[in-house]
Amino acid sequence: MAKIRTLFEHTLIYGLSSVAGKGINYLLMPIHTYSIGAATGQYSIVTRLYAATALLTLVLTFGMETAMFRYLNKEDEDKQKVYSTIVTFIGLLSSAFALFVVFFRNPIADGLGYSDITLGVMSIFLAMSLDAFQSIPLAYLRQNNRPLKYMSIYVGKISIIVLLNFLYFIVFPKFQINFLGIYSPEFELNVVYVFYINLIGSIVSTLLLYHEISIAQFLIDKLLMKKLLRYSWPIVLLGIAGQINKSADKLLYPYLDTSAKSAVNLSIYGGVVKIAAIMTMLTQAFRNAYEPIVFGNVKDKNNKDYQAKAMKFYLIFMLLAFLSVMAFLNILRYLLGGDYWEGLFVVPIVMASEIIFGVYYNLSMWYKLIDQTYWGAWFSGFSCLIYLIILVVFVPIYGYVACALASLVANTITMSLSYFVGRIKNPINYPIRDILCYVILATILALAMLYSNKYLPAMVAIFVNTLLLIPFMFYLFKKDIDFSRIKAVYKKTPNI
Repeated sequence: MAKIRTLFEHTLIYGLSSVAGKGINYLLMPIHTYSIGAATGQYSIVTRLYAATALLTLVLTFGMETAMFRYLNKEDEDKQKVYSTIVTFIGLLSSAFALFVVFFRNPIADGLGYSDITLGVMSIFLAMSLDAFQSIPLAYLRQNNRPLKYMSIYVGKISIIVLLNFLYFIVFPKFQINFLGIYSPEFELNVVYVFYINLIGSIVSTLLLYHEISIAQFLIDKLLMKKLLRYSWPIVLLGIAGQINKSADKLLYPYLDTSAKSAVNLSIYGGVVKIAAIMTMLTQAFRNAYEPIVFGNVKDKNNKDYQAKAMKFYLIFMLLAFLSVMAFLNILRYLLGGDYWEGLFVVPIVMASEIIFGVYYNLSMWYKLIDQTYWGAWFSGFSCLIYLIILVVFVPIYGYVACALASLVANTITMSLSYFVGRIKNPINYPIRDILCYVILATILALAMLYSNKYLPAMVAIFVNTLLLIPFMFYLFKKDIDFSRIKAVYKKTPNI
């Protein structure tokens, strides 16, 4: 129970940082979607370029976050040498990419079809290179149980980004002043400033990590680097395949949907997907807490029992979050401009896909702990192939609905392969019956909420959906919440 409690405490802290950050970041949805109408198609630029950066970030981090957790917890490795080698390697890789972007900004922008916003394209990729470099010192904070500093940096960055977006998209048009604060009666909004602002946020957060960066020595131990690369390259492949399952639809959409409304449809899809981002946020919070604990206790004989319990409670609270979003979707939709609402019906599909991806992440620990990370590359590669086939065949017919379903199918395949192979290679006794009971109950309640949202007046639907949350909460408290432990948990101050 001690490790489950530590997981809960750290997930709570990382969750608060993600909730605070995403909560602030959610303000960007109304700021952008009310200022940039879906009909303009401009929001598709934001959607595509952020999808591209998410994919490239995985290449630049090269799986070194997970590799660092693994090797920092090996008794025969010098921790300072491990951290310094990884920081130096990722620093050089990110710097090389940044220089490449600066020198070849025009061909890159032309290739993406955005030659009119070359500086904006350069800015978002420079921000991405900084974010990739930051991932190592941020992971180091997690390794050393510093979630509060992690939270302050994360929330600080998002706050700056949202504030500057608010000024540019709301305040400046009202007073007709440009980004430099100079009165300009001909001022017009330009989506490119989204990327300039993101670069500013990335620069600030990098500076806030000065201490963690400065304690690393500038060195690369060749022997250690070979071991790190041997461990991490399959993680890079599975990460790329996993991210393709999230990003390729947005990158390829203009080529697959050749209708006149292609840019509009992509804008709508890019907007509504952000409502489902709460699932990504909670999965990331869980991952930030879970990975260091599992690697840090790899020799503990009870580690598998801990992983099984963590899987169960992860799913319980993800399903609760899923139902909560479904219950109040008629309120959450106001985060988007009204012309984006027609795409809200894909939100449950995208959220279900994110939950399944989180389950796969939990399952994936079996091959990481026995240093057989190549299994992840095989699983993700196969599911990625299926995903791309679905996109190519069905997007021209069904549009962005096919995008959402393709991700759901691909993540389900990856999860299933990892589970069944894991039962042979490194078996863990997951409480399957308990998990299925929660999944079935949540599915029934979600279908009832879908019916409620579709056929009842908005306020009546919200009331009915709130009542529908009660059976899930009742089952949870009756079956898995031990009230006798709650008081004890909150009596002791978390070691953070």
